[in-house]
Amino acid sequence: MLDYSNSSGSRGPSIDARVRFMRHMSNCIHNRTFFTTTSRKFMGLGPYGAQKGDIVVVLYGSKRCVVLRPRGAEGGGYVVIGTAYVHGVMGGELLRRDKVDETVFNLY
Repeated sequence: MLDYSNSSGSRGPSIDARVRFMRHMSNCIHNRTFFTTTSRKFMGLGPYGAQKGDIVVVLYGSKRCVVLRPRGAEGGGYVVIGTAYVHGVMGGELLRRDKVDETVFNLY
């Protein structure tokens, strides 16, 4: 059980704590976009320019998820759009929980 009383005895976080929290949250989501995945029902925050059809992957050696965009008619491969936070994936949970496919990506 959480105790929401602060040092002054009132209920809830202090005004200063609330302001610090809101500033931190604002910095975390600035120029980011909320998304959900279609295949596994994950949700996260990605780069502002992410679009429907982009894919989210975890590259070997990376501690972050990466958003890739297929190049399509430009000769195949993928363009890196940016990094993403995906809830339930960031600490390797997906690798421990599910069998994942290995794929080679040509990045441009």
